Amino acid sequence: MYLKTLIDVGLLRILGRINYELRKIIERKLPVNFMLFFLCNTGRNYPSFNKEYEILSISKFDKPNKFESHKFSVEFNFLNEKYSMAYPINWNENCRSTLWNFNLHYFDWARDLIEKRIEKGVWTEGSHYIEKLIDNWIDTNPPGNGVGWHSYTISLRVRNWIWIFRFFPILISKKRINSLWEQICWLNNHIEDHLGGNHLIENLTALIIGSSQFNNKKSQKIFKKALLKLEIELKKQILNDGGHEERSASYHILLMDRLIETGFVLEKTNYRRPGWLIKCLEKMLLWAEKVSLQNGYFPTFNDSAIDACERIDVVKSFANSYLNQRPLACNSFRANITRLNLVIQINQKKIEPFNNSSLTDLVDTGWIILRPRKDIEIIFKCGTPCPKHLPGHVHSDQLTFDIYKDGKPLIAETGTSIYQKGCLRGFERSSSAHNIFQLGIPKRKINKCSFKNTYWIDSVECWDSFRAARKANVIYRECRQESNNFFYLIGSNDSYNNYQATHYRELIYKNTNKKFVTLEINDYVKCKRKMNWRSFWHLGPNQKENLMTEMINKLNQKHLFSYFWETKWIADGFGRRILRKTLCLNGQIQPGEHVFNHLIKIKV
Repeated sequence: MYLKTLIDVGLLRILGRINYELRKIIERKLPVNFMLFFLCNTGRNYPSFNKEYEILSISKFDKPNKFESHKFSVEFNFLNEKYSMAYPINWNENCRSTLWNFNLHYFDWARDLIEKRIEKGVWTEGSHYIEKLIDNWIDTNPPGNGVGWHSYTISLRVRNWIWIFRFFPILISKKRINSLWEQICWLNNHIEDHLGGNHLIENLTALIIGSSQFNNKKSQKIFKKALLKLEIELKKQILNDGGHEERSASYHILLMDRLIETGFVLEKTNYRRPGWLIKCLEKMLLWAEKVSLQNGYFPTFNDSAIDACERIDVVKSFANSYLNQRPLACNSFRANITRLNLVIQINQKKIEPFNNSSLTDLVDTGWIILRPRKDIEIIFKCGTPCPKHLPGHVHSDQLTFDIYKDGKPLIAETGTSIYQKGCLRGFERSSSAHNIFQLGIPKRKINKCSFKNTYWIDSVECWDSFRAARKANVIYRECRQESNNFFYLIGSNDSYNNYQATHYRELIYKNTNKKFVTLEINDYVKCKRKMNWRSFWHLGPNQKENLMTEMINKLNQKHLFSYFWETKWIADGFGRRILRKTLCLNGQIQPGEHVFNHLIKIKV
């Protein structure tokens, strides 16, 4: 498993990762001034913040109330976990999860306070801490030490500090601007090329936004290099259907948000609207329109926590504002950014909203979305799970499906509520957390079916927190509409080819009754050896078990199997889990061909 993971990552990326980690170890042992001068080339004289780019429309905002106390506590709430921390802050406590500490160093919380100030017109509680905590971070986080100097955390913090200083120039000081420049130079020398994916795009957009705020030879060099690299990466990472290569809706929305900010900054500081960026955002926006579900939902395949990004409707409006060159009318953080627009092009093409059709096939992403009625949405997954070299956010969820009724989950996978290594993370990435049919090999030659001694075959072999070995390849996928009342979704992959078995799944939607519609799920299996099987059916919160009663009874007429109900959960964001019921069916099959017919009736 470990070897397969390494083979997929590739030698160049492995060497890049080794180089990245070794440099961090060496740099921790070097004097800070040496690192900044020689490794980051900061120079003897630090550049000043370019005042030409101040946001004049909001530069008159007042400063937070002066706060003189040297002893106080600040409460932070990330991932739905609250911690009260005494000042001066210990920024790198080991008792908290790595992701929680990352969030502390992002300074998204400071940006949220700015957002509230813009929207409400007054500073809210906690705003007076911003200056002290920025200075405290600078004083207690020397370059290269702690998670605050991880390239990803630098990327988010650099962008947040820039918006804070641009929206409120009164908060600018020489100390803070010098630290900002050091972070930009450090990031420029620690780009996460070995990872790629969303991390690399975060690095590059931060460098573009950051370097454009200064005006010297070093900043211009960083800017040109990052801009060229971003263009290359977007061509690699954005799929033909507009989705991001990691096949996660939340990361797609997150990156689209970053790219829109970058577009507005480029327009303000360089008076340009790159054609390649506009074309990329048009594709990404269209993809976001296609996957938008009712009530602001989006598919949660792979790592896709619903609170890992801004609301999808907000980001879509932000994108339309940039593409159509029309400021947002509301008074919000993003609305103020849209008012930076300087370049007015005559006859600019208006980007019309996408009207979701009954059947949407995102071939490259590997998702099929069926909307046969206004109140029903069915999402079927059959495609490439993730880039081979980038399995960090993949789940073992091939051929799973979700059903939403009136914007609420009727049958839905578990989703993502945690990144920290452990049994919760392991379960949420596993096949059993999704609505799948699974085959397994009995480990002992016994007559009775023993599921505790079964090697279950996964479509993606997920391990650790962000690793995966073997990943299934698509054999066949199809979606078609035969009439207004009949839709077919079909898919198969090579998960079981090495075990002398094949499986494909067929979803048939029928609307022939005024009181209910039916979804028929057929699993076709062919095997040359005795095998165990199981299937999982995860109900939405508050859904009753009798939804599956008829299915169980009909399946019982053709197959010998057992079943049981468990209390599991559906993720409602990081750290939030809503309890719900899960049905597990399991049995054993002999060599030959087998068909498992499941029928679900949905009241309308």
